[in-house]
Amino acid sequence: MQSIAIISAILALAAVASGSVIADAVAGQQPRMCMIYCEHGFELNENGQQICKCRTAPTCAPVMCMIFCEHGFDTAENGCEVCRCKPQPQPTCPPAMCHFQCPHGFVHDANGCRTCRCQYMPPIHRPTLIPPFIDPEHLG
Repeated sequence: MQSIAIISAILALAAVASGSVIADAVAGQQPRMCMIYCEHGFELNENGQQICKCRTAPTCAPVMCMIFCEHGFDTAENGCEVCRCKPQPQPTCPPAMCHFQCPHGFVHDANGCRTCRCQYMPPIHRPTLIPPFIDPEHLG
């Protein structure tokens, strides 16, 4: 009997982890477990809550675009591709721990991540030493 309880607990944890705990219970009752995996998610009831029934795969017309999208086509809410390019994915960059400020911004590497190098550093203006004027007649 105890092994059945353990197996039920493991299945419940697996269901929670896969997102299959749904709220299709009758009003006032606890949500129930739906022990199925739905590739396209669950159908919704009239209240917008998930029910224990899989959505069918969307039927999509092929995208007929005369554009090239480096990262593929974007998708609409129904999951079908549309004639619009997906945005470039944002890089996952480690935080740059720079101990200085760059008034003109930091240099970014090939992945788009910030480095600890400044975009532009204006030259440091140092006064030049001008030797005193020496009159050639006094060299004598």
